[in-house]
Amino acid sequence: MADRNVFWDLVNSITHDHIQPTVVDQIFTDNPMYATLEANHRVILRGGDSITWPVMYDKLNFGTYRGMTAFPSAEKQISKRAVLEWKQAFVDVVVSNYDAMRARGPLAVMDLLDELRQAAVLAAADGMGTEYYSDGAGNAGLQMDGFKLAVDDGTTYDSYGGFSRATNSWWKGNVNSTGGALTIAAMNTSYGTATIGNVHPNIVTTSQTLWNKIWERVQPAQRYEAGDERNRTARIGFDCIRFNGADVVHDAHSPSGDINYINTDYIEMRVQDGRMFDWTGWKAPTNQDGQQGQLLFMGNFIHQSPRMFARDTGVT
Repeated sequence: MADRNVFWDLVNSITHDHIQPTVVDQIFTDNPMYATLEANHRVILRGGDSITWPVMYDKLNFGTYRGMTAFPSAEKQISKRAVLEWKQAFVDVVVSNYDAMRARGPLAVMDLLDELRQAAVLAAADGMGTEYYSDGAGNAGLQMDGFKLAVDDGTTYDSYGGFSRATNSWWKGNVNSTGGALTIAAMNTSYGTATIGNVHPNIVTTSQTLWNKIWERVQPAQRYEAGDERNRTARIGFDCIRFNGADVVHDAHSPSGDINYINTDYIEMRVQDGRMFDWTGWKAPTNQDGQQGQLLFMGNFIHQSPRMFARDTGVT
């Protein structure tokens, strides 16, 4: 029994010190959205009963005057607080003692851990990539409140963060559901709908198929390979096309037919401290001969101003 405990103490230590950080790192490096958020310090550790943020929907009084003209001198409500709930995710790691007992030597232990690491990395990176584009309705409302919910004009999703889009037009995202053949002119129009002054989308994500079509239509001088120093997304490892003021990247998790115009300055990935896929440790099931542990996440996405984003659907 002591030998078994020593073995699982070793595996637990390596899981915590090596597998857990690798999983978190891989989530960022496998998904251009997460990589951009992390590079721009938009992954925020924060506590609280729920996720809230201030939304400014009006302006303070401004006017001209002469001499002793009276000012309004009345408080004006210009902001409200949006609210989202925390969402949770897990990677379940299970090992039978049949496999564990055969992994007694150092090399066998490392082989077992490498297998666990690869499985956890694939599950976490793929699952979190899909969650970003979700609408929060999946799995009985337990999915994260992603891009699809936040960037809507009220046609499909009437509210977001507790605000109705029917009564708050300033809370609508920009959606072009015309569909049809991809054109650069249509992309430019959608990009413009999410632009106010010098504030504009800085990353555009789409499927590999649509990215290839964009690639065929742009000038060669606008294309950059991964590692290129000339723009942001290429520097963090993704092939991209420079379009206006944004990097266009292919994302395997982007819904087919969608082009997503994203301003990462208006996104936060809020994470509860101690829940960025933190390791629970191994536990022995009461009715099985094995060990089980979880990597746990608790957080959600904040799209602080939906009008700063746009989405094209049904593009071919």
